[in-house]
Amino acid sequence: MGVLSSIIEAFNDIEVRLKFVMFNNDIIVAAEVPGMNTDRRNLVPEKLHPNIVHMQARLLSDYLELITYCQRILENVGSPDTVRFEESCKMVLSYIWHETPALIPVPEDIFIDIHRELSLQRYMISQPYR
Repeated sequence: MGVLSSIIEAFNDIEVRLKFVMFNNDIIVAAEVPGMNTDRRNLVPEKLHPNIVHMQARLLSDYLELITYCQRILENVGSPDTVRFEESCKMVLSYIWHETPALIPVPEDIFIDIHRELSLQRYMISQPYR
């Protein structure tokens, strides 16, 4: 398997694992946001089971390792996408650990955003290999 294939496979694995954690372990619960329209909600984490915390930590570790490797590749080839790649990664990281309140009502909407960002990251890292 080539370098690019391995990287793409790693991104795919991250996406599958993140989807599993989001949809099968209730890591995100909706809570009312004071002053907001009642049909919009702010997603906040509930207290997590230790196994879920471990899964998140492992997911974070693997994702950080992957994006660090990709960032080095983009920097080494002088890619114009380096800054955008970093911004996209920060967004996904914030969803993994819920550092940023997401004004999105359901996990499906959040996952669409995550999928979009991971797809963008796959695209940007594939450019030096074309």
